[in-house]
Amino acid sequence: MSDWKTIRKVQELFNLNEYEAKAFAALVRKGTGVVPLKLSILSEIPRARIYDVCYGLEKKGLISVIPRKGKRPTQLKARPKEEIIELTKRKNEERMRRLSKGIQWLYVKVGSKKNAKKI
Repeated sequence: MSDWKTIRKVQELFNLNEYEAKAFAALVRKGTGVVPLKLSILSEIPRARIYDVCYGLEKKGLISVIPRKGKRPTQLKARPKEEIIELTKRKNEERMRRLSKGIQWLYVKVGSKKNAKKI
């Protein structure tokens, strides 16, 4: 398992809870597809929580869930770093647009018109 400093850094970088950070770090370290039970062991996350944790990571775009046919279990894999970088860029651009609009609204709503035009 990764040391606690690494887990904290992953939490901060991606805005994850501790279990999400542990699971994501384990998948990045492993590099290949991992079944949920194995991920639970690698990341030291209780087996009862691993599916919820993985659902959250998939929803955030950090991992891929690869369904399998028949009796073979689902595989989990960290998305390639290039995809995560692009996703992060898009999220940050959208956040900046919202923030800019919010600042503009604030200055128009409560500030002087002079300040509003500078933004």
